[in-house]
Amino acid sequence: SLFNTLRVLFGFRTWVGYLESNNNDLLNLPQLKIGILNPGKHLKQESLSADRIKEVNVVYAKDYRVFNDLLIITRNFRSI
Repeated sequence: SLFNTLRVLFGFRTWVGYLESNNNDLLNLPQLKIGILNPGKHLKQESLSADRIKEVNVVYAKDYRVFNDLLIITRNFRSI
């Protein structure tokens, strides 16, 4: 949406960020702004355990590639 695009352009958000976590799991990962999309967007996030969320976030940070972000964006373009 236009609103999400503006939030990214003005630096309040990023296109792809981590899965939201209620724990302090993100403290040991590189800091990112809140993402419009995340690497687990295709997963049913309500049913993910805290350990699985942490695993997805760690793999995303460890194996970061711009190409992966582009894949996430193109696969979830309707969610933007």
